[in-house]
Amino acid sequence: MSVTFASIVLSLLAQAGPSTPASPPPAPVSIYGSIGGGKTWDDEGSIGQGMSAGGGVEWRFRPKWSVGADVERLDHDRETAGLNASGHTVFASANIAYRFVAHGVTPYVGGGFGAAFHKGETHFGAGAPTPHSSTSPMEYGTVGVEIPIGDRFAVSPEFRITFTQPPDDSAPWAAMRFAVKASLRF
Repeated sequence: MSVTFASIVLSLLAQAGPSTPASPPPAPVSIYGSIGGGKTWDDEGSIGQGMSAGGGVEWRFRPKWSVGADVERLDHDRETAGLNASGHTVFASANIAYRFVAHGVTPYVGGGFGAAFHKGETHFGAGAPTPHSSTSPMEYGTVGVEIPIGDRFAVSPEFRITFTQPPDDSAPWAAMRFAVKASLRF
């Protein structure tokens, strides 16, 4: 009976295998840059699409929660037989994000608020361009997936939708963009 019992115990131990220690949590501070593309709308329709680029800093104060600040520039250009619009908007914001798991490949959601600084011009057909600039409050929501590459680096495909409260018809009231973030953790 003792040989049978010993065989069962050894069999169970062999199946369990060596225990692997849990991976350490990500470093608490990250700096990141992003590049992508987006599209903007005013109160009547599209005012164009273009490249986006930005950067920021993030502090993970809990395993799944972080706060940060970022700046992003989204260019836009629209040429038609009628209205033509071109320009860019700089979004400066404070944000918060929630990750669904503490480490590893991590889906996340977040949002932020801040200011949108728009500069551009519009013209009809071959008419003279009308320059304009404005500043307005903004808020946004985002979804993404953080994919770690070693202990210090991560990439994150991310989708963001932003809403502003522009003071005139020439600035965007909404923007959508898709970008890829590259993060360095400290």
